Amino acid sequence: MILDRRFYAAGQRIFSEGDDASCVYLVQRGMVRISKGRREEEVTLALIGPNGLFGEMSIVDDNPRSANASAAEDTTLIRVPKYAMQEKINGSDPLVRLLVRVLTRNLRATTEQVTRLARELKDEGDATGGKAAKEDRFLRRRTDDAHDIEEMEAEKG
Repeated sequence: MILDRRFYAAGQRIFSEGDDASCVYLVQRGMVRISKGRREEEVTLALIGPNGLFGEMSIVDDNPRSANASAAEDTTLIRVPKYAMQEKINGSDPLVRLLVRVLTRNLRATTEQVTRLARELKDEGDATGGKAAKEDRFLRRRTDDAHDIEEMEAEKG
């Protein structure tokens, strides 16, 4: 498989909530912001740094993108095509495939709950003039997804 590297300038949208998925992304350099909502009301869910993987849920469950992704700073991404990821998933044990689908479904539900709660907190802060309303709140995904993938491949080999 030929690697497809793409550069995104800070602030540039990578994909939007509701888009169809054609690939998964691996962050080579930079930082990606995962968020929900329209630009003026976005809630940040995660910041994905080097070696982080994102956009995987839509590949697993064939649903549209559940969130927005944009470059938080100048970023270089490696695109992994949908077919390549699905070949890996389909070649795995049926129990593992089920587990991945269940985890993806649960993550989608959790994402919706976190988004709702973050908006409620922001609205509460706006109503009281609190400092929390002005701060950008987010969860950081600090896993080294590329390393995890390498470990899985090594265990197979």
